[in-house]
Amino acid sequence: MVFALYDLPRTSGGGEVVLRNLRLLRRSHAELFAGEERSKSQWLIPRNWVDSAVLLRGNYVLMPQNAWPWTGQSRGLRSGFSRGLLRIASECSIGRAEGLVRIGTAIPDRGRVLGPVIPNVLDEEFEDILDSFDPQLLPENVSNTFLAVGSWTPYRNYETLLDGYALYRAAGGAWDLLIGIPGTTGFDTSGLPGVKILNKVSRVDVIEAYLRSGAAIFPSSVEASPVSVLEASEVGIPMIVSDISGHRDLPIRALKFPATNSKFLSELMLRKEFESQKPVQRFEYCKLRACDRRKAREAWISGLAEQLQNVCR
Repeated sequence: MVFALYDLPRTSGGGEVVLRNLRLLRRSHAELFAGEERSKSQWLIPRNWVDSAVLLRGNYVLMPQNAWPWTGQSRGLRSGFSRGLLRIASECSIGRAEGLVRIGTAIPDRGRVLGPVIPNVLDEEFEDILDSFDPQLLPENVSNTFLAVGSWTPYRNYETLLDGYALYRAAGGAWDLLIGIPGTTGFDTSGLPGVKILNKVSRVDVIEAYLRSGAAIFPSSVEASPVSVLEASEVGIPMIVSDISGHRDLPIRALKFPATNSKFLSELMLRKEFESQKPVQRFEYCKLRACDRRKAREAWISGLAEQLQNVCR
């Protein structure tokens, strides 16, 4: 049995990273992939649900990228309804799949699980972005800014972040909070001193912000295997993350807080246990990590290829 990669017409920034790594898998393990001979192939689908025609045939391996259908926050009827539909679609798709690849422990152990959890890794484009930076243009010191990055969705838990930041400021905290959104949001920050939202930020913008900012905060109530956290970890920016399985699955160092506890978050922000590090030092650290990132990609490719071979047996 051979596979055909299901290239998604539209996906998130993290999803694009996964697709690039899957294309690298396809190049390095051509024996597993069918090229254009898709009528005799199994689909490898890196998302939670499949189209009805594929669902009926059941000729696919599913690799869900979103754990929100099973856990995490939803806010309001519309959000709850969307989550419910995604849960139904995800469960049906897992039930009909020839195999399930789990990228994190937040993805449930259902159906025919092909092997151990294999968290996401960074792609080769990350190295290309680093090569595009001129360290001489980086500032002398990092800014006194907390940085948060991610789409404006309920499970990102920005409400807890904003509540925690307000408590931090009330207790005498002076750092600003910058939130970078890949898309757009109409959220009004005029009544929130120190808070600024940037819309339509690119991946290059985000990585540069990791180099320049004082610390990064990732407050999500659920994640499967977040690429943005991996990027921040590789840059070496100090991090505060919610204590969820998607963050615990990753090989990162960070201060952790209960995902719904804004007071605990504000106390971590006040501790300011973040070394004053020059951006150029982070840049050099990140470049030195290139070999480790390459080895991580190779291990990821090898592990996924082995799981796909289990379908062929």
